[in-house]
Amino acid sequence: MGQKQVGMILVLLSVLLFVLFCELPGPEIERVTADDPSLAPGESTILHCDVYNPAGGELTYVWQADTGKIENLGDRARWTAPESVTSNLIVTITVTVSDEQGMMDEESIALEVKANP
Repeated sequence: MGQKQVGMILVLLSVLLFVLFCELPGPEIERVTADDPSLAPGESTILHCDVYNPAGGELTYVWQADTGKIENLGDRARWTAPESVTSNLIVTITVTVSDEQGMMDEESIALEVKANP
């Protein structure tokens, strides 16, 4: 066996060991944004979740809000502010992203609901 062939075998073994024993990191949320971060009571906005997913595969998104109505649309969500707001309100919306291996990341965004004068 020549030196070139031995080198190639070592490279292939290294790649195989990496694939077998090294997990790729899970999904990483890069940012969560809202089309409109300041709303009147009863108004809606679309939220967006940008994720870096080095392992590939399908992701699951779970959206939760302190108050108001949240509709899960995968990497997006529609949030509707509560109707009856008597003073300005800050609402925290959290998205949890997980992959098929159970690796996850979580991020939050704060939205403002301005009470009617």
